[in-house]
Amino acid sequence: MSIMKYISYCTIFFLLFGSCRKSNLETKDVLKSFQISSHSVVADGSSKLTMMAELDDKSDADKRKILFTASSGSFIGGKDSTVSVKAEFVDNKLIATAYFVAPLKPGKINLSIQPDLDLYLDIKITDIIEATESVPAKIKLSSSSFAVRYGFLSEDTLIAKLLNDVGGNVSTGAVVIFGDTFLDNSEVHGRFRPASATSNFSSQASSIYSPGYQVPVGAPVWIKAYLANNPAVRDSFMITIIQ
Repeated sequence: MSIMKYISYCTIFFLLFGSCRKSNLETKDVLKSFQISSHSVVADGSSKLTMMAELDDKSDADKRKILFTASSGSFIGGKDSTVSVKAEFVDNKLIATAYFVAPLKPGKINLSIQPDLDLYLDIKITDIIEATESVPAKIKLSSSSFAVRYGFLSEDTLIAKLLNDVGGNVSTGAVVIFGDTFLDNSEVHGRFRPASATSNFSSQASSIYSPGYQVPVGAPVWIKAYLANNPAVRDSFMITIIQ
């Protein structure tokens, strides 16, 4: 047999059987485990989890990148809820480690790991974690001005910053109600746009206020904000109506 024929036969054999061998790989031949530091995380936009993928320790050096993917939240150093991490030997185990940051929206989060290679698209391990609600425990109400003109000639921007019990952000969707009263606690009935607002991805709810014409110039007015489902969580400050 000529050398050229031998090379041709070897090439055909590799294409037919070498590729088949790759496609018949099972997940356990490439990925040994997927470990998560916790299956519950607070949806405050900052809480973190550690995720580790263990590879077969005989994996080729150029096939050690692992793609971590989440249906919500993000990864430190990643983009669009994914991150690619090269595995390194740790205590004689080939480990790829990713650091997950919780979203601000509560709910179930689907996670997966797979080799970051087109050759291994069918090899994957999945898991599910729960992002629990970050509940408001405190409101800090601020204003663009503490003196507002009579009637509707000027407006005051109100921002209610919501914090949880450890001073972190709260989950999106918390409802804040705004109000105004005179010193005797009777209602002013000024105009809020809107009168109630939901917390956003900055853990804030905002409204625009004008006192209207029923408040005399020079009168002090209490501006208040409180949680719709827990009025005890509130804050307030005083403004003055000016000409």
